[in-house]
Amino acid sequence: MDVHGQPFCVSSALCRLCQFWFRDGESVTADLRDTKARNLVSFPFAQNGTHVDGHVTIHIACTKRGCWCQPGILCFHTSCYAFYSAKFGQTSHLLVDSMYSDYTPAFSLQRKRTAYILNLLERRTTSGALATLPPELRRLVARDLVREYAVVNLHHLVHTAPTVPNTVTIDLEQDVYASYVRIEGSTYVQSLHNKAPQGARLDCKHIHSPHPGQIVRKIFLEYDHLGIRGVHVCAPRSDSQQTADNVWWVELRRQQGLRHILAVSDGLKVRGIMDGMEQDATDGSIRGPAWPEPATECKVIDLEGLKISTFPPRGLRMSHVEFNAPHVQGYFIAIFRRQVIKLQAHRQTASRHFYHDADIICKDLTWIYMPVDPGEYVKEIGILRCTLRPPSQLHWPTTLMLVTNRGRASILGKIPSPRHTYSRVHEIGTSPSKVYVNEVDSVRDGQRVRYVGVQATIPSCWEKSTNSKFWMPNSIPHRFGQTHLYSCCRLENVAAVTPCRGKRLRHQPIIGMLLQYHDGTRACVGQYRLDWTLDTVAIRPELPMWLRQGEIERDKKYVSEVRLNGRQVVDGAQSWQEIPWHGKLEWWYLRQEARVIHVASEPE
Repeated sequence: MDVHGQPFCVSSALCRLCQFWFRDGESVTADLRDTKARNLVSFPFAQNGTHVDGHVTIHIACTKRGCWCQPGILCFHTSCYAFYSAKFGQTSHLLVDSMYSDYTPAFSLQRKRTAYILNLLERRTTSGALATLPPELRRLVARDLVREYAVVNLHHLVHTAPTVPNTVTIDLEQDVYASYVRIEGSTYVQSLHNKAPQGARLDCKHIHSPHPGQIVRKIFLEYDHLGIRGVHVCAPRSDSQQTADNVWWVELRRQQGLRHILAVSDGLKVRGIMDGMEQDATDGSIRGPAWPEPATECKVIDLEGLKISTFPPRGLRMSHVEFNAPHVQGYFIAIFRRQVIKLQAHRQTASRHFYHDADIICKDLTWIYMPVDPGEYVKEIGILRCTLRPPSQLHWPTTLMLVTNRGRASILGKIPSPRHTYSRVHEIGTSPSKVYVNEVDSVRDGQRVRYVGVQATIPSCWEKSTNSKFWMPNSIPHRFGQTHLYSCCRLENVAAVTPCRGKRLRHQPIIGMLLQYHDGTRACVGQYRLDWTLDTVAIRPELPMWLRQGEIERDKKYVSEVRLNGRQVVDGAQSWQEIPWHGKLEWWYLRQEARVIHVASEPE
């Protein structure tokens, strides 16, 4: 094949040696040894960018299935690749395949790994030549060695691991033994056997002893992005009920009984375990849905078809959202191209990892914040659907809505069309409740929050429902109403305003604001991200709010400045919009744009 203009695709934003994230601008090396192109290509990493080097074009898509082209290529930090090559020589397929991520792990995992490795390195620097250095200097040395330690540890694990077949069939009518391997403080199943390995091995456990006539109908698997963490026959152990973060549970179930399972290995650990009766069991992928807790009994609703999903997609992982739990102050939502990709409850003590985890998937996101006040709770989840399309058209996107007992309705996406209907998907009681939504790993795959998991004992219904007309626009503007997202708030009795600036955008617009009212309630319009907020300003009701309009290009407007002190406007008066403190404020927005409309009529 002629490599002139040959395209390749970076399918993961993780270094295949150290397993830490690539940062924008960081030097990355692509391994093209197995192609007809030259051996190595180094380039600065830029998520969703493109690098052209001679006759080779590299698309930095960072997604498993949605690459613009094939084949996907292995990528490393240039420093990790140089370090490994100098110390150990050429990388092997066994080495890089053993640390391949089956899905995008949470960014919080990187912080935990860094802390674990730093702790190990700091303990080791207390002896030897570095022991005489001050603790601050030893910590600086340890920080510089985190990636190198991860690379050396991986090399040691791979080259000391016992040789095991790629696939092993395990008979559940016999005893089952599991051998384990520790990787940076986490335990993984290294291999499964029907006979105990020869010699005393502390890392081998007897996990299943069949009784005469016993039928195994369920097996619970505990796994993460690197492989299987635990195998529990019939029921999870009592000490497994409190699971670690970033660990998922999936259940193999067969009513007539499971007789064989297939364990698929990557050479270092078991990557997947499948029902031996499945025709495609040898591919090693996890059949979902997977849950953050074991033995979760929920039914999965497909929002696109508005129906119970009997056979959810393979690899589906469902994370929970806490509704109406104590200390929940609101909900974070991340939107990509008018579709929800992340949804999480906001607690006062919660960290802001939500933003980092969403940023890993894509940096071109729109951010929504839905506040919830004391005494307010989310009573239902609904969707807006275009009435011009029947529900049977599964690929026609819907728009999620959260509705509270006080009539607040947050539209998490764009209004489908002037002709739309609202349907209740799930009704939530006043008590704390967990609702599950599918994890999104890559927007390039067209993924979005499409599946919702609810407890099987809670009835769900599809009937049309009505909500407060105040939260819907009086009319949808023809010019931008079909493309922009919508939010609104009332303007009476406002006590203070907290603007939010889009710090990642070049023109630094005001992307939204949080309004606090004299009665203690809150409302949010436009985009809002807690780490991008400006100072809160108390308002004087006799003085209006002034919004200054900017323009990116023709017909693409944004709010460049907000003045809340009533200062007289003298510079370019035509670009300023006066907003009195009564009526309704409608804020139509996209990631970089915003249109603000003041509706003078009193809210109903």
